[in-house]
Amino acid sequence: MRLENAVWDGLDAIAQAEGLLTKQLCAKLDARRSKNVALSSEIRSFVLDYFRGNDEV
Repeated sequence: MRLENAVWDGLDAIAQAEGLLTKQLCAKLDARRSKNVALSSEIRSFVLDYFRGNDEV
């Protein structure tokens, strides 16, 4: 999956803060997304919302 370096960095930071591996966090996001939403889009939105304080793992 292609993501910007800043998104990967954010995803890694979130996973570490939540006590997860990055691949575990990606699996959680994949399981909760609507099937008409690309995983990369779900991840970008999640990272932004997480750091804004609007989303939880």
